[in-house]
Amino acid sequence: MSVGRGIFRSVMSSCRHADGLELPTAVRQLTERIFHRSMNRVVVDSPMKRNGLHRWRRYLGSRNVAKPNTQSWSGRALLYGSIGEAILLSTNTPVISEGQRKQLHDEMILNIKRGILFLRDEKFKEAEDILHLALAGARQIGEQRGEVYILDLLANLYFEQQKYEQAETVFKEVIKRELALGKPQDSEGIIEVSAKLARIYGLTDQYEKAKAGFDFCLQKLETSMSNLTEEKKEEVVDLFLKVIQWGSEFLLSFEDKAEDSVLEAADLIEMGLEKVQQLGQTGSEAYQTLASNLSTLYSWQNRIEDAIAVATETIKLAVTSEHWSLSHFYLNLAQIYAQNGDVKSAREAAEKAMDSAKKSKDPEVEKDIKLLNDELEKKMSELK
Repeated sequence: MSVGRGIFRSVMSSCRHADGLELPTAVRQLTERIFHRSMNRVVVDSPMKRNGLHRWRRYLGSRNVAKPNTQSWSGRALLYGSIGEAILLSTNTPVISEGQRKQLHDEMILNIKRGILFLRDEKFKEAEDILHLALAGARQIGEQRGEVYILDLLANLYFEQQKYEQAETVFKEVIKRELALGKPQDSEGIIEVSAKLARIYGLTDQYEKAKAGFDFCLQKLETSMSNLTEEKKEEVVDLFLKVIQWGSEFLLSFEDKAEDSVLEAADLIEMGLEKVQQLGQTGSEAYQTLASNLSTLYSWQNRIEDAIAVATETIKLAVTSEHWSLSHFYLNLAQIYAQNGDVKSAREAAEKAMDSAKKSKDPEVEKDIKLLNDELEKKMSELK
């Protein structure tokens, strides 16, 4: 079932992880690296695939839900009970001395750091094992905020491995624990995890749950966005654009309504960009990435003039802010020109894309540029 355009018509706020642990920055950076990876992907219509929708869906990930590994301890736990019952068998904190508590706390922090390093190196088995040790240590000293941090890391770990069922279970446990620790249901932390769950539901064909999840997030965040403070503006905009990205991906997943999906996704991104413009945050990478994606969607609708205008403006913003995806933006513009039969302009944009790709050392985009140049050469030969 398609989601009506109206469900996203509100403004979202950002989430801040709970205070109280010594690794808020590291945990947040890791979470963004793993779960928000799609924010740094620019949708570019491949010259080898005229239907750009397939290009976009390449980034949506596998639609198959991985089953828990029943051979591992954590896999069996997820089969036989909630993550809270399986991992933390007792909520009682043992009586220990202050010296022992400090030692256990330091070990917990060290294990979290090690888990983060393993995650960055994509050593998922090692990361999971050591994060379970950290979780046990947090329980032993009664560090409830630490437990929430670690569970959040585990959930993102499962998501990265496309173990969506396990990720869903752990994210739900995170919400349960945050509520138990006193966070209100409409707090930004709860809403961020709810948005993650909505994305998981969309990726696992649970469309009604996904729609309800996005509706919940938007309804709760409408009030907080209207009371936005200057110090929170950047963080709020960052999460807002991420959810716009997730929402547009969700809309584009409806293969039986491809044309409607493209239209609704474009409408959603337009709304998001307009909101961010009003806040004066057009210099962010997330904004420029979404703007480039919008130009691609316009090209799929044969709105070539609009596509060129948005792509050109995006490049101007990216040059000013030194966006790392500038080569992608130039390539996107080149392909729009090529689609319109303007070979000369396409070659000029492709040349700038290649220069930028070499500076940023991006072999993937260099490969796409070469493919486009090959196609342009064929067109030039046909015109002779």
